Amino acid sequence: VKLSGEAFFDITKDPERPFIIETFACNIEVLGTKFNVEANAADSEFSAALLEGSIKLTDKTTGANMLLKPGEKAELIHGELRRSKITNPDEYLWTDGIISLQSSSFSELLKRFEKAYDVRFVVKLTDEPVVHCKGKIRISDGINHAMEILQMGTDFEYAINHSSNEIYIY
Repeated sequence: VKLSGEAFFDITKDPERPFIIETFACNIEVLGTKFNVEANAADSEFSAALLEGSIKLTDKTTGANMLLKPGEKAELIHGELRRSKITNPDEYLWTDGIISLQSSSFSELLKRFEKAYDVRFVVKLTDEPVVHCKGKIRISDGINHAMEILQMGTDFEYAINHSSNEIYIY
């Protein structure tokens, strides 16, 4: 499979038919597992987060291999693959139709909203607001609901342009 974007995989181990995911940064050999991959060549963003099982990543630039264990993730940082612990497993609840507000900055939440609701944010603030709200929202409740919840614990105003699918933050 070739991937550009984000996807969640739940793959059963089958040694006779290896499952390999190709991204701009790495090839990922699936060894029977549940994991999330985000690969965006335009922004040089790559991450793979392992929830169950194991995966082997092969860096396309260096050829180096990295075997992830459950609870670990690999990210491309300044052109180098780096391993770390998953600090917030709630980041991967999008597969269940949920966005977690826990431990996220304003800009991180806007990126999640852009993906979930297929909108584009135009931020006209000089300083990024601090998010004080916690909890989770259902994606199915819609962008208006998500913005109202975010607005409860954050100081900003917004306007939606439905014809261009843009949301202006001011």
